[in-house]
Amino acid sequence: MKILKNLLSVAMVSGLLYGMPTAAMSKEKIVVHIYPGSLISLYAHLGKDLGFYEKEGLSAELLALNSGPEANAALAGGSLNFVLNTSDNLLLAKSRGMDVVSIVGNQVRNFYSFVGQPDIQKSGEGMEGMAAVLDGKRIGVNAIGTNGDRFVRATIKEAGLAPNSGTLVPVGGPPSALAAFTAKSIDVAYMWEPFQTIVTMTGAGKILLDCRLDKQCPEQLEKPGLAFQTYYTLRSFLDKNPEAVAGFLRAHQNIDAWVRDPRNRDELVAAVKKLLPPPAALSLDADQYARQVIESSLPAFGIKIDRQGMEAWNEQLLDAKLIPRAVDIDEVLWEKAPR
Repeated sequence: MKILKNLLSVAMVSGLLYGMPTAAMSKEKIVVHIYPGSLISLYAHLGKDLGFYEKEGLSAELLALNSGPEANAALAGGSLNFVLNTSDNLLLAKSRGMDVVSIVGNQVRNFYSFVGQPDIQKSGEGMEGMAAVLDGKRIGVNAIGTNGDRFVRATIKEAGLAPNSGTLVPVGGPPSALAAFTAKSIDVAYMWEPFQTIVTMTGAGKILLDCRLDKQCPEQLEKPGLAFQTYYTLRSFLDKNPEAVAGFLRAHQNIDAWVRDPRNRDELVAAVKKLLPPPAALSLDADQYARQVIESSLPAFGIKIDRQGMEAWNEQLLDAKLIPRAVDIDEVLWEKAPR
């Protein structure tokens, strides 16, 4: 009788466990790259804070790194599973021997703007007017050797200036760039949100050229925007953890749908205020600030990966002689990635 009771107990427990969702039984740990103090990491924060990752059976840790090359190094070293990076860094990694594969998009437009000190004026319309903005100026970029660096150099050339017309200054991401801009250590910043919103709302500077808007920036900055930024991983991680990668994709599909639902706008505003509170030293209405950041930036978010955008990155890297030959796009796009 005792043996029978034990068998029944085991059967009941097994039945309960069998009926439980996988996420409740065990969670796959993943490490996801974010940029500190930057809105471009919004989806990863929502994935963790609002439970989108957990619903897919994932226990996510967010790892803050300032630049794409840093993130690639962390991926190669095994301390990171999913890199959030512009697609040039994906192709550079592949060209240099890393077997990387892109899983889901994050940005489908160039998210940078040229922001200048209040006294800097364009000398006219179009790219000709940018000559006065860039010539002899200290121009802040997140890091030397990044796409921000290359985009600024391309704009200097497009404005008809000599390559050494401006001095590029590495200032990191938006928080440290804002400190440098406020201290007037730089004249112009080529930066992303929330830098633009903070500077324009406080009157500390003005947007001189906004690459988030269609046909505002040179073609070299415009075309790659179609596949501007994606999340990618190592193919070895994908092969070993296919369910975790599929869950990561589903989570981001659900996040993208959630942020676009008007019924969630107040909760999204609250999430942005938590992620990117306005600097305490500035007298900004936090709600107005968050809504402005969302309005300016949300159209650039997207989960699709455009093949033409990827090819534009290939062309840019070839022109810059950073890769010896074009990367085969089929080799770096997961077959299940949204197109």
